[in-house]
Amino acid sequence: MLEYLIEIDKSVFLILNKYHNHFLDELMLIISNSKTFVPFYILLVVYFFKKYPLPKAFQLLLLFVFVVSI
Repeated sequence: MLEYLIEIDKSVFLILNKYHNHFLDELMLIISNSKTFVPFYILLVVYFFKKYPLPKAFQLLLLFVFVVSI
């Protein structure tokens, strides 16, 4: 099963890579930049603290940090 997924991944990569599309090149550079998602993370933290009580918000924040760091 894992080999099958790796083959699909390689196929999709090669299909996308052969087009040499300037738009996709720029998009991938923007997406791969680590600073791109900082506003999303800030909004997510604000959402946690507004929606849930303080102890639950901290638990969700720690869970989120743990999952993202893996």
